[in-house]
Amino acid sequence: MNIEMENELAIKQFFDIGMLKRNQKDTIKNNSVVNSQRSTNSTNED
Repeated sequence: MNIEMENELAIKQFFDIGMLKRNQKDTIKNNSVVNSQRSTNSTNED
């Protein structure tokens, strides 16, 4: 494997990891929004 290909792979992995982390943040944000909506819904029903 030549150096150029190794660099491309490294860059691709770096971006893949960055995207994964960004997706995790979005998922966590969405989950907290859903959880807060659920808690307000449950208090309204009582």
